[in-house]
Amino acid sequence: MERALIAAVNHGGDSDSTGAVTGNILGASLGIEGIPQKYVENLELRDVILEIADDLYNDCKMTEYGDYYDPVWEAKYIQMTYPKVRERMQ
Repeated sequence: MERALIAAVNHGGDSDSTGAVTGNILGASLGIEGIPQKYVENLELRDVILEIADDLYNDCKMTEYGDYYDPVWEAKYIQMTYPKVRERMQ
């Protein structure tokens, strides 16, 4: 993992974007347990990142074509009125 990240950010091109994409792919495939602790322990907004990752993993089944409704998902990601979101924005 570390070799992939180092290679992604140490080249002559758009290395910040390449590093971000590489990190996202590695994180999705390895999970938080597969990421060395030194990268996770002081990660800014760690709780927010983990919450969004959990939400994406568990998926929202709301669509414009179905009847399923999830008020928590709507409050968090559509209306932006979820209490945790409001606290972080202040």
